[in-house]
Amino acid sequence: MLKRILILPMMFVMTLAFAGAGPASASAPQTKTVVYYFSSCGRCAAHSGAEGYTRGAIDQNFAHEIMDGRMEFQSTDTKKKENKHFLKDYGLYTESVVLSRVADGKEVKFKNLDQIWKFGGREDAFKKYITDETAAFMGE
Repeated sequence: MLKRILILPMMFVMTLAFAGAGPASASAPQTKTVVYYFSSCGRCAAHSGAEGYTRGAIDQNFAHEIMDGRMEFQSTDTKKKENKHFLKDYGLYTESVVLSRVADGKEVKFKNLDQIWKFGGREDAFKKYITDETAAFMGE
């Protein structure tokens, strides 16, 4: 009898806890920012460095957003047939970093961080640019 008395309140609490994860939250828009690093020349030193700096800036400054699913990093090779559409979609002509806001599985906004090549070899300035632009984009 004592077990039944303890189990019933626990079941009630568990039911309340799961009630918030039901249909109401499933219908809420799922928005995230995708940080793309686009490459086309393989892995030369300059571009590998830019990719590493980009990934480093995102990992260091947006770890919480990555962990909770509001952000993801994708390294994408535009030489691959299935990725060539990105060249046209974003007007790319060289390696690039593009921020993309995706809501309910559809892109609603993007920004090409076209100033990355101004910071050649200056890791701190490069990472600051990526961090500042990403934070501003997420706040828009």
